[in-house]
Amino acid sequence: MSPRKNILRDLRAAGPESYKLPSEIPGFSANAAKYREAMNDLLKDRLISGGKDDAGNLVVAINAARAKDVDRALRLGHPGLFVAALGLGAAAAAFLLI
Repeated sequence: MSPRKNILRDLRAAGPESYKLPSEIPGFSANAAKYREAMNDLLKDRLISGGKDDAGNLVVAINAARAKDVDRALRLGHPGLFVAALGLGAAAAAFLLI
């Protein structure tokens, strides 16, 4: 899974007002550079919001105002691709049955 989707999925599971340290997101410590880049992109797109905790560390959470955009970003793919894949599977099954 991409760092972007992993960040969004983990923050959405935590809840819209639950701020988390980036290091608490699974996979962040293993590939910090890619996760930092993805987090900066998400902050720039305003899908997540950032703040500071009591110690002055960056914390992030899902931007509640953009919840529908977050759901859209977490979809498996475009709905048209799903329909096309089903059609292709049905055609292949019909070909094999003949």
